[in-house]
Amino acid sequence: MFLRSVFVTGILFSFLIDPGVLYAQESVKQSEQLDFAQGLLSRGMYDMAILQYQKYIADYPQSPSLQEAYLSLGEGYFLSQDFKNAVDAFNKFNQLYPHSDQLPVSLLRLGQIDLQQEKYDDALKEFTSIDVQQQLKGQMLQSFDYYTAQAYLGKGDAVSALDFFQKASQVTGASGYAAYAFEEIGKIQAQGGHYSDAMEAYTKSLQLAGDDPIKGELTYRIAEIKFLSGQYEEAIKGFGQVLGTGSSTGFAQDALANMLLAYFNLGQYDQLLNEYHKNVKEIKDDETYFPIHLAAVLAYIELKEYDQANALLDRLLAFSTLKSQERARIFIKKADILIRQKKFKDGLALLEAYSSENANDADENFFLKAQAYFGLGDYDHAFNFFENVFLNFPGSRFSKAALLGEAHARQEAGRYKESEGLFLKYCDIQDQMDLKSDALYDAVIMAVKSGDTNGVISSAQAYLKAFPNGDKFSEVLLTLADNYGKNDQSQDAVKLLQGYLASPQSSQRPNAANFLLGYNLQLSGKSDQALVSYKQVDPHKEKGLFFTAALKNMAIIYLTQRNFDQARICFDQLISQADQNELQIKTYIWVCNEYLKDQKFDDVLRVAAQAEKHFSPQNLLEIRYFKAEALRAQGNCSEAIKDYDLVTASTDKNAYTGSAHIGYGLCLENDKKFDEAKQEFQKSLDENADDYTVTVHARFEMANLDASQGDLDEALKFYLLVATIYDDAYYCSESLLRAGKIAEQLHRQEDALKMYTEILSKYKNSAAADYASERVRFLK
Repeated sequence: MFLRSVFVTGILFSFLIDPGVLYAQESVKQSEQLDFAQGLLSRGMYDMAILQYQKYIADYPQSPSLQEAYLSLGEGYFLSQDFKNAVDAFNKFNQLYPHSDQLPVSLLRLGQIDLQQEKYDDALKEFTSIDVQQQLKGQMLQSFDYYTAQAYLGKGDAVSALDFFQKASQVTGASGYAAYAFEEIGKIQAQGGHYSDAMEAYTKSLQLAGDDPIKGELTYRIAEIKFLSGQYEEAIKGFGQVLGTGSSTGFAQDALANMLLAYFNLGQYDQLLNEYHKNVKEIKDDETYFPIHLAAVLAYIELKEYDQANALLDRLLAFSTLKSQERARIFIKKADILIRQKKFKDGLALLEAYSSENANDADENFFLKAQAYFGLGDYDHAFNFFENVFLNFPGSRFSKAALLGEAHARQEAGRYKESEGLFLKYCDIQDQMDLKSDALYDAVIMAVKSGDTNGVISSAQAYLKAFPNGDKFSEVLLTLADNYGKNDQSQDAVKLLQGYLASPQSSQRPNAANFLLGYNLQLSGKSDQALVSYKQVDPHKEKGLFFTAALKNMAIIYLTQRNFDQARICFDQLISQADQNELQIKTYIWVCNEYLKDQKFDDVLRVAAQAEKHFSPQNLLEIRYFKAEALRAQGNCSEAIKDYDLVTASTDKNAYTGSAHIGYGLCLENDKKFDEAKQEFQKSLDENADDYTVTVHARFEMANLDASQGDLDEALKFYLLVATIYDDAYYCSESLLRAGKIAEQLHRQEDALKMYTEILSKYKNSAAADYASERVRFLK
């Protein structure tokens, strides 16, 4: 920051003795000579006045006005800056007239001389040699208070200085130093960071100021305070007023520099450059205007106009009076440009070469190094430099950004828990609301990545409370709801999501909200309500996000409720989106089986075709079985056999290999290839001896094969074998029914009656029961 402090080293105090006060006994000649000396002094003709005072003292050693002459002689020396002789003259006066009413004038001048010579302790000794508060009033008291404050200020004792400046500003009936005292109060308060107090003091000073020079300075000081307070728009107006008065105030150059920086802090880089070019005639190419040129460089850099920035930096390098520190500053900005251009190694090289020459900007140097290492992917080095800036340069303009850099460095290094804490710390110290919001959001995300459910909940709740209109509101709310569910707080999630869905904001993420609501209702055991929410998830919103997940969860609920038809519908919808559903092959198999049971063969073939698109051949053997079964059922055995062959020929046996042999056999039987068919049925028995679901079917089909060939005795034997050794409602009841029919054909009515009766006893709810009941009535 380019700020200038102006110290008032001394304000000339007008002579306090009335030159017209003469004693009656003085001669006219004496009076005229003293008047002449006083006239010369008042006209600033100090050397001539001094000679006249010396002559008067020599000519009239007994004059009643001699003390006036001695005091005026000292005043002449003082005003002509001949402090040595002035001290002698005032000390002589003090010795000769220790009880004079004008003694305070002499002491004041001696103290002022000590101030000019930076002898602050001696000055304080002079100012406190008499009881000022008891003996002095009005303007003289104010003078002593004011210059006592200046002495303390010179000693670096701002607290005591402030006390005496305040006393000087409050003296009754005195105004000569009031404006200056308030100005000094403003400076001390500004240096202490008490900007509102400083503004109050400067405003009072401006109200009391009578001359234009101090008004111009105060206008600058007030603008400066607004700058320091972050009121950049107001500061720009004030600096503009200073510039409008020309260079007479002595603050035009500083005002321009600070105006440019105010534009920079507002991010108004184009306006900064406009003002820079507008004043180009007054901006010289020398070291004194370095801050102004550098402000333009900063604007070019922020606008990514790196060529212009480098060109101006090269121009600065040509300044003949450039200091080594300023030269280093130029190369650091060049390094900044290189780093922004992602030329990290080149930027680091410049920093290493010149950073030692610019100790005052060590914070920026370390910060830029951190950025370079971050760009190179060396996140540990980056973190260390960011940490150095934050810990060791707390007042730096890079301090907050360095803390944020620490958080991102830990994030990139995968140290999410540390990153979460750093983002929260940055959020706490950041006043800019958009940056604060972003940091709190990042803390939520880091908590998610680190698995810190409680951290997610805490930070997300804080975000929703602090930023109800934040850009990430919906995302944070949904993340909170999700983590409520993970933390066994489903009821809290439901309440949160229901409130969100009732608000206009839900239009941002309706699918996510409805899915999470359904999920938490499902966790709470409210399955029917969960289904209602899942059905609100729209495949045409949010690019279809959560639609497949909603279908999966609906299918699971339907399966739990044993509503297999609805479960099949959900799974089938997912299967139609094979690229997104992430279903396992077993789900396709289950859907095919359900369709096959309902004899929906086209649907079986459709689902099988989807599976063939989505899975590798080695995962499709079971699906090929269902495809073959559907083709066979449709009378297309020639195609079915191809898939049966693939299933039975595979070395990887599965639950459907035995059934594939049976299906293959049925196709052979359909083609009248009875022996080959029987071989397939036998293979099914041999390969699946321990799987009764396969062997019962194989023996049943073997019985059917014998019956179709007219070998009734053999068929009867196999049917009875099935009915005897198995306990399967369909195959056992059907085998007894067919065995009964064969027994009747063989005129063995009593055996047939037993078989029909057994059906009615064991399988009264089977499809065979009605026929058996009819035959029992007939045979009895």
